[in-house]
Amino acid sequence: MRGISLKINALDTSRYCKCMLLNRTVVVNLLSLLPGVFPATAKCDARGRGVLTAKEVETIIREGAPMARDIDLTVEKIGAGGARVRVPFNARNVRPGGTLSGPVMMALADAAMYAAILGALGKVEMAVTSNLNINFLQKPAPADLVADALVMKMGRRLAFCEVRVMSDRHDGLVAHVTGSYALPSFGTKEQLD
Repeated sequence: MRGISLKINALDTSRYCKCMLLNRTVVVNLLSLLPGVFPATAKCDARGRGVLTAKEVETIIREGAPMARDIDLTVEKIGAGGARVRVPFNARNVRPGGTLSGPVMMALADAAMYAAILGALGKVEMAVTSNLNINFLQKPAPADLVADALVMKMGRRLAFCEVRVMSDRHDGLVAHVTGSYALPSFGTKEQLD
């Protein structure tokens, strides 16, 4: 059996690297190459990108958008292309007429889209909202707001999302949101493959 040498160019040494293997660039999970050297919590998807936890996504959102701290936004679940985000009920977010303010619902929906994209792509902090359309369907109950986001289509430069905003433990949608995010350039297709 002939040995194989790898030329490793680290992209994110805590999680993955690109390697030259038989004159073809492949993404290799460093955990499988060097067990014990890299953190056991580091995970990779099928393409070798770092997979973020809900807590890591929440930290990215709170550091990038301080308003998320102000409304106590939390990321509850992250999956490949989906996320659940929550804003606890707070009387200071109630506007005249007894309904929760629209800007809080929009911030929740926008953060949920971003969380879903981070769940799908890993740490892409420079993804930015390019469109957000919200339809307010009914007055929210005086309860936590929960947003379930789904990436409907992930393109090379745009991601399209749908968000369902609900009052916790109440039936019916409070708002339906669609939107898109502009994605940063990751390089050419050849660099990614």
